[in-house]
Amino acid sequence: MAKTYPEDEFDVAARGRKNNGAHRRRKSATKWWLALLAVIVLAPTAGYGIVWFNQMNVKNSQTTSQTSKSTPSATASPTNAGKKDGESPKPSGTPTPTPTPSPTPTSEAKLDRAVLILNATSVRGVAGSVQEKLQGSGYTATSVGNYKYRRPAQSQVFYPNDEDEATAKDVAAKLGIAQVIKNAEASGDRIIVVVAQDIAGR
Repeated sequence: MAKTYPEDEFDVAARGRKNNGAHRRRKSATKWWLALLAVIVLAPTAGYGIVWFNQMNVKNSQTTSQTSKSTPSATASPTNAGKKDGESPKPSGTPTPTPTPSPTPTSEAKLDRAVLILNATSVRGVAGSVQEKLQGSGYTATSVGNYKYRRPAQSQVFYPNDEDEATAKDVAAKLGIAQVIKNAEASGDRIIVVVAQDIAGR
């Protein structure tokens, strides 16, 4: 049986050493080199894959944006939707009524219209001479009288309304009178011829 000796300083020093024995097998470093090689090879590949993925996302985003911009709006409606070919569009709003023209006086003289001839001169028989001229032109309702107011310098023809305008102008043309005046108060219901000195000697 071996003897047991008390522990001394050499035993304490030997217990603190971690050196392997001279004949113990060393651990292999191959797996560490393989891991390093894998990192060196795979790191660039992974980086390229990340860059490629980002580029594809950017391209897809641009394609989607261009497609949305080029797509026409479906809410716009044609102006003449539902209109048949060759059919004119219907006008909008209420059509403006065509104004009815006002009646114009007749252009024919009424030979049976009452015509009063007034002598505004100092010469007797002037009104009768004018009456004969009108009767010779076809007027059948003539009468004569004397003008009681201030004598005008030129002869005049007065008529009461628009319907007598053509007849009054015809009378004035037959007698050579230039002034034809519409005045209902002066003429009453007849055409009046005031004979002045300018046509008295004709």
